[in-house]
Amino acid sequence: MSLPEFHGRGVGTRAVREIARLAEKEGCETVRLRVFLENPARRLSLRLGFVDAEPDGGAVWMNLRINQQP
Repeated sequence: MSLPEFHGRGVGTRAVREIARLAEKEGCETVRLRVFLENPARRLSLRLGFVDAEPDGGAVWMNLRINQQP
């Protein structure tokens, strides 16, 4: 469900950054998500550093590498 009145407020960006922060804290190396190709969230994901990893019909799996400190 899309609620246009909430678009452009940075909620998605904050959510992805928090997920990445929690993943790093837990020692994860990658965050993975599946996005429909026509979903505007795909552009957000690309902007935040996700890369296309694997096509899945009308969607794509995307990966975000988490910066791990040695």
